[in-house]
Amino acid sequence: MRIITVLALIAFTHAAMAETLDIKEGAWEVTSTLAIEGLQIPPALLQSLPDEQRAQFERMDGRPRVERACVTQKDIAAGFDRFDKQSGCTRNTGVSTPRHFEAGIACTGLFTGTGAARVDAPSPTRVQGAATLEGMLGNMSMTLDARWLSASCGAAKK
Repeated sequence: MRIITVLALIAFTHAAMAETLDIKEGAWEVTSTLAIEGLQIPPALLQSLPDEQRAQFERMDGRPRVERACVTQKDIAAGFDRFDKQSGCTRNTGVSTPRHFEAGIACTGLFTGTGAARVDAPSPTRVQGAATLEGMLGNMSMTLDARWLSASCGAAKK
C-alpha cells in the first residue's frame, strides 16, 4: 500500500502550489492508521473486488502501519492535485500556512462522503495530521505522523 503512504504524506503536507507546508524533501518515515467504523463487507464481495480496492479495504483495520516514502520536489509541487486525481476526492481549503493546513473534503465513487483534514508541521522535519470522512461505507478516520529521515531517499520507496 505504498501509494496510500505517499499520497497521505503528500496530501496531508501540501495545500496548493502557492502555499505549502514548510517541510524537507527526501526520505520520510510515515506511521499511519486508517479505519472505517462499522464497516462489514461480505467475504464474497471483498474477494470479487479488484486487487487494489481489496487491499485498500483490508488496510482499514485501524492498526498502525509504518512505511518509508521518498518525497521529491516534483511531489511537493503537485501537492493536493495528485491526491485529488487518484482518490476521487476534492478539497476546500480553509486555512493554509507554512505550519498548519485545514480543508473540507468531498469524495465520490467508492468512498462517497464528506469530511475534514487537519495537518500540522511543527518543524520542517515533522508532520502530524488527521482526517475524517463520513460516507456511505461508514465513518472513516485516518491519522498520520511522519518524520524526515534524510535528504537522500536511499532505500525509501519512490
